[in-house]
Amino acid sequence: SDTNQCVDGTGCPSDTYPKDSDNTCADCDGTCLTCSAGGTSGCDSCTGTRYFDSDTNQCVDGTGCPSDTYPKDSDNTCADCDGTCLTCSAGGTSGCDSCTGTRYFDSDTNQCVIGTDCPSDTYPKDSDNTCADCDGTCLTCSTSGPNACESCTGVRYFDSDTSRCVVGTDCPSDTYPKD
Repeated sequence: SDTNQCVDGTGCPSDTYPKDSDNTCADCDGTCLTCSAGGTSGCDSCTGTRYFDSDTNQCVDGTGCPSDTYPKDSDNTCADCDGTCLTCSAGGTSGCDSCTGTRYFDSDTNQCVIGTDCPSDTYPKDSDNTCADCDGTCLTCSTSGPNACESCTGVRYFDSDTSRCVVGTDCPSDTYPKD
């Protein structure tokens, strides 16, 4: 340290750490604001636009935070995502980018919801855990494609035999368009 004083390890300035090998207060790595050891893996807090990753004790740029965390500006940490999120870009239930387990990503709200809570014009898509858009002819649907409609948009009519939404002239011959 620059003070030329003898101190115990807890008396080292905040931007240094007690280096036992030569009994000095050694400088923290340049990415660290404070540290408890030397090198890039000895950080306790970070400078400027870097974020503290508590898994590695390193200060990383925002893209270096682990995927289940996000760069939290208020305290320069890689903060945990909400428990419903697999990945996130912000805290809370509305900061999700993708979802865990049996939850589905609702892109309207950036939330991970249970399948029955997907918006009415979407369906829970298991392959990528998203609330995926229904076919354009469907108002509501059970899965992808024009044969998965549960109700219809605009001037279309629901054909219960095929689960399709058809224009009135395409109704099966033994039926009629019912308004």
